[in-house]
Amino acid sequence: MSALFLSLPSVINKNRIITEHLPQLRRSLDLNVTENKRLFAKTIFGITQIMEGTQFYGLFLPLLHLLRNGKMPGIGQMFRYTLRDESNHIELGRRLFLALVEENPDIMAPSFKEELMQFMQAGIDAEIAFIDDLLPEAIAGLTPDEIKQFVYYNANRRLLGLGYDPLKNKQGKIILDNPFPWSSEIIYLKKNENFFETKVTEYGKISNLQEVRTEAELFEGIEV
Repeated sequence: MSALFLSLPSVINKNRIITEHLPQLRRSLDLNVTENKRLFAKTIFGITQIMEGTQFYGLFLPLLHLLRNGKMPGIGQMFRYTLRDESNHIELGRRLFLALVEENPDIMAPSFKEELMQFMQAGIDAEIAFIDDLLPEAIAGLTPDEIKQFVYYNANRRLLGLGYDPLKNKQGKIILDNPFPWSSEIIYLKKNENFFETKVTEYGKISNLQEVRTEAELFEGIEV
């Protein structure tokens, strides 16, 4: 099964794009040089905002959908915890990136910003191609088009969180609304369990600095 997955053209393409865009960092890299600082910034952006912040959500959503409907609860819960953890990585990456740019204003030339936007678009396109392999036909309560909207929605959240403009999809529309409102609840509603008794003991909201910001605040002033 693993070999079959890795042989999919869309998976090969996803790996190719990340490999081509992410530079090889090394300990001896001189971070006093502007170009090297850009390499570092692009790596943070690629790992935390594209891979973890955009692509992972499209990949995991079908499993969360199954979990929500009482299917595959074990692996569904594992992916739920994984995404909850990823949200911390995403916010940490966002803050690191912004701090790096603030302290080193020479990094953010217009050409570099455009390079980052193209990187995000390439990541989105690769994930959308993967969705066609992952879910070629709709299942109850979930369609490929909705997942693709979800990918754009998360990508635009990451871009807006960095102060960048959102991207339009192939139909020329800016996706700012979550097509799966239940996803935030299933990921971020805190669930503590007593693993000895396997009973739920407490529910509460997880305090994640990025996710608790309302969509109205994040998307304020953006025309769809």
